Amino acid sequence: MEKKRVDVIEEFFVPSRALKLKLLDYIIEHPLEKLPTSKKLSEFYQISDITVKKVMGALASRGLLKSNKKGGTRIINRFSTQQRQAYFQGKEDIKSVIRKLEESGFGVEEILSCLYNAILEYTFDTTKLIYTERDPGMVPAGAGELSDILGVKVKAVYIENIQREAIFSENGPKAIIVPFYCYSEVEHLKDHVRIFPLRTTHPIEFLSTSRDIAYNSTVVYVAISEEDKEGVFSLKSKIENGTFRLLVYRIDEVTDDPHLLSSAEMVVAYKWIINNNEHLFKNVPKIIAYNRFDDKEGISMIRSFINSNKIGGQ
Repeated sequence: MEKKRVDVIEEFFVPSRALKLKLLDYIIEHPLEKLPTSKKLSEFYQISDITVKKVMGALASRGLLKSNKKGGTRIINRFSTQQRQAYFQGKEDIKSVIRKLEESGFGVEEILSCLYNAILEYTFDTTKLIYTERDPGMVPAGAGELSDILGVKVKAVYIENIQREAIFSENGPKAIIVPFYCYSEVEHLKDHVRIFPLRTTHPIEFLSTSRDIAYNSTVVYVAISEEDKEGVFSLKSKIENGTFRLLVYRIDEVTDDPHLLSSAEMVVAYKWIINNNEHLFKNVPKIIAYNRFDDKEGISMIRSFINSNKIGGQ
């Protein structure tokens, strides 16, 4: 595309997000190569060096990059040859679609709108299950955990959007999964969809009763969101009981600075966090990971609903 069109596209993205997408593309297409320095990337993309380092750090936390002082930053080959071929072909197919839209008279903004909304509509258009709750940080985590537990896609929807999703969406859900404490906020939708309230268990509850925590040890709780972190702080004095030291960090804080875990003798977190960030916790002596939804009866009811409605797998 000519420079003017590129400028139009860039206007729709926060610089750090755009850089992340560009680097992801390069990582997939160039396995095991060495990346330019953050300074060179900063100059090339005209983005601050601090922003470049943060983006590279986020990609490294996903296990896609590995840095050392002498060897620089190298791409880790996390994608199979088959995956890369599918990526190349998909890219060419999308270019073909863009060309057809352009030939039909659509401009770059209309094409971006088409791609953006196609992604949104496709991402979970085959699922008929959604998960919602009050804490925005918990919504994708809860949906991810339930997708793993149930073996089908569960869509994450913020609670302020739940009514539109349940009533007005053309391919709306057949069921809403929600924590018990949010049930009153979706109860009015029960004439449109099936609602499954689930009991939730917070990992921090383990600390108030556990006898396996060594005296005077350092325990780190890794929170999903700021709301989760604040909730733990409100209980901190009751939990510690003077026998151990409790530190609380959000997962994004730990991702930005893994050294926050250097003094941890035990980490407590939701299983979803541990499973998606294993590299961060590999040096922690003891890890206590919990599913959020410790509700066998509720999960069993949802599985029966999935089977009876022939809701497909992932």
